[in-house]
Amino acid sequence: MNAVASHTTDKVKSRPVHGYPMADVKSRRLYLARWVVGALTAFLLLLSIGAHVTSNADRPFADLSELTAALLGGIGCALAACASSGRLRVAWCGLAGASLSWAVGQSIWSWYELVVHVSVPFPGLADVGYLGFPLGAVIGLAVFPSKVSRADRRRMTLDGLTTATAIGLVSWATVLGAVVHAGGTSLWATAVSVSYPLSDIALLVVCVLVLSRSRVHRVPLGFIAAGLVLMAVADSGFAYLVATNSYVTGDMIDLGWIFAFGVLAFATLAPGATSSESPAQTLTVAGAVLPYIPLGATTVFIGWQLATGRNFSAVETVLAVLIVLLVLLRQFVTVRDNRLLALALADREAELRHQAFHDQLTNLANRALLVDRVGHALELHHRDRRPLTVIFLDLDGFKAVNDTLGHSAGDELLREASARFREVLSDADTLARFGGDEFAVLLEDRSDYLDVARALLGSLMAPFSLGGREMSVQASIGVAQVDLVDPTPTVVELLARADLAVYIVKGRGKGDVLLHSPGMQLEEVDDVALGRALAQVLVDKEITLAFQPIVDLSTGRLDTLEALSAGRSQDVPYRLRSSYGWPNATTW
Repeated sequence: MNAVASHTTDKVKSRPVHGYPMADVKSRRLYLARWVVGALTAFLLLLSIGAHVTSNADRPFADLSELTAALLGGIGCALAACASSGRLRVAWCGLAGASLSWAVGQSIWSWYELVVHVSVPFPGLADVGYLGFPLGAVIGLAVFPSKVSRADRRRMTLDGLTTATAIGLVSWATVLGAVVHAGGTSLWATAVSVSYPLSDIALLVVCVLVLSRSRVHRVPLGFIAAGLVLMAVADSGFAYLVATNSYVTGDMIDLGWIFAFGVLAFATLAPGATSSESPAQTLTVAGAVLPYIPLGATTVFIGWQLATGRNFSAVETVLAVLIVLLVLLRQFVTVRDNRLLALALADREAELRHQAFHDQLTNLANRALLVDRVGHALELHHRDRRPLTVIFLDLDGFKAVNDTLGHSAGDELLREASARFREVLSDADTLARFGGDEFAVLLEDRSDYLDVARALLGSLMAPFSLGGREMSVQASIGVAQVDLVDPTPTVVELLARADLAVYIVKGRGKGDVLLHSPGMQLEEVDDVALGRALAQVLVDKEITLAFQPIVDLSTGRLDTLEALSAGRSQDVPYRLRSSYGWPNATTW
């Protein structure tokens, strides 16, 4: 019964609505809802512009429009969170919470001004809601999906400190210093007043750092950054006007808050706003330059102050020196990280080069490296007549070890045999695993190549301990030598000579050394050539066959037919003799 109910429930959940799956229907509804919020926000911005430009907006309109803008921004971010997943959902939830916290503070402010008709207490509960905005916004920006390396994180930290110091210097010279010097009714009131511009500085710093590392969400983050800049301008202007007792509700500074939340609502409609894609991200050229924009602006501001004859305060001087030190430290860290990166790349390149030219099992040179060194040695022979020798080794009995003890024992045999071969060779000799159970050695400028080959063969005399058992393995060794007076062969020709000598040794009984000599070839090659020649002369009718019966005299029965041939062809013997008969027949 439970299984039937579960199956029915699954069918209901996945049932399409109006031709769309349930997931698509939910996405479309959230998308349309965000656009409705965007349209309402645009309408509110137009009304606010008209009300503030013509004349200062009245108090009810100003308070309610700010509250509505914060609610629309929070709802838009909440809808974006519902349409997202993972860290991106947490990021939009943080921004939604920040906007709604500000809306709570604005509700309290409006209650005092529009309902109770008394001055808003400062500091008070409204400030708690307002200051919740930077906390939620920082959380939202910090968790935006991104992947950065440890080196990038160090540079971003220094960039953040530099940006914060630069913005702090400008803020102190324009707003923050005036707020601190104006003081307040209490230390707590002064701290709350200062917390507004300081929180805005923190927001701008985090936003700059996020923009400098993000690729996928750069468009929505650009809108969010624009909203935070407007929020910082509005907060700083408000703090300055309050400190000078010149703020009135409905002032032009209120447009900063309205547009800040309006741009935040528009950010949820930007391309990629709900895309959870998060590839590995690094600092781009634009991202590397972005943190220096506040530094440049600060430099211009300092130049303007000097040009107008304004004196630097002690705080401004300390901040300016700190900026210079942070920039120097940033350059030092960048140079050091680049150097470490270059060393890491060089090590990785050397590792890849080693893997490309060495056998992973035995760590010997592989076929590619051996062929390259043989080619180089042949070039030296052609130019300077320097002798060289190639030795091929093929282990006898390797297949039996693999079949009886397993491939792990075979691998151990190859590693131990490689170690034994190294012991009888000099550092100038090239030992390579040519493939499977085949090894090759390149000797340059050595005349004792046969002694080396016998030493290699002798190194295998002692039994191998494999898988708890002792196994004896020998090798067939072929040697191809290029002397001073010999014409220079190609790489393929030289390797083929050594390979041919190995196969001849195997055909003669294995476990021996053979030096290749001119005219050497396998007996199987002779048989193949003879067979081709015989087939051709039969087709051309250049030989004739006659069958001579052989009778068993004791029984009088036919025992064997002997084929006799005669012909004029020079490619086959004049007379061939073979026997054909019954099972008791013998072949000559």
